[in-house]
Amino acid sequence: ASPLTPKFADPNAYVRDYVLVATLPGGSIGGADLAITLTAPLMVATLSPPTENKNFWSIDSGTVAARWDTKDIFKLFRRFNDPVSKQPLCTDNPFYGNIKSEICKYADIPLGVQVQPNVPCSALSIALRFTAAQIGIGSLIDTQAPENNCGKDNDPANDSCDLTCAPSGAAGRVVPGPGGVGVLSSDWCRAFPGSLGC
Repeated sequence: ASPLTPKFADPNAYVRDYVLVATLPGGSIGGADLAITLTAPLMVATLSPPTENKNFWSIDSGTVAARWDTKDIFKLFRRFNDPVSKQPLCTDNPFYGNIKSEICKYADIPLGVQVQPNVPCSALSIALRFTAAQIGIGSLIDTQAPENNCGKDNDPANDSCDLTCAPSGAAGRVVPGPGGVGVLSSDWCRAFPGSLGC
């Protein structure tokens, strides 16, 4: 294939006044030890054309907004130890429940792009700022698969937040709902009046 053939293309992407808006393929960013897996990422970036001092296009200011599956966050736990006992952060670790609660408190969006009533709030909305410039292709670097310190029965990768995105509270965040179930904003009830809690 030609070296200019893209691995991904968004037919709905556009540029206006040097601002690029496009969707991106989902995938992981970061290193092997701490990778963030993005679902349905959307990019907005300000393009900078070539000048007298640089002969390439660049991105001076960009933002990628996406969804971060809580299961992928929990999967990261098994690579680390808690700071007190120095034991792996598996589901049977005494500190695991508190850490999980903090993560689930910020789960504010379904993982799927299509909005439906009463679907799980299984992801965190996330936005990352970046800049970019032209680079050259370097050599490959060998990496080792991240170590899993947990067993099959206590692997955080099998855990979830179990929150319902059926709103009944302050907009923009998960709040306690009927039966202690996490719910999302009151705006949802206007869109789906038959949802739980409306």
